Amino acid sequence: AAERAADQVIRMNIIAARHFNAGLRTIFLSIGYLGWFIGPYMFMASTLFVIFVLIRRQFFSEARRAIMDHLQP
Repeated sequence: AAERAADQVIRMNIIAARHFNAGLRTIFLSIGYLGWFIGPYMFMASTLFVIFVLIRRQFFSEARRAIMDHLQP
């Protein structure tokens, strides 16, 4: 019973983390969209900056490095 409850908590935590990350991406991209009010070049620059930040958070973060180190045999 305890293992089943732990599995449910783990699944729920994974789902919550996915929704949290999707929400953060939405907020970041909306910040890039605000550049449109200044002009098209600022829109492109702010969008590229936000994409750079998102790529860095997704693939080059300390948290990812810690998980990947743990998964290495």
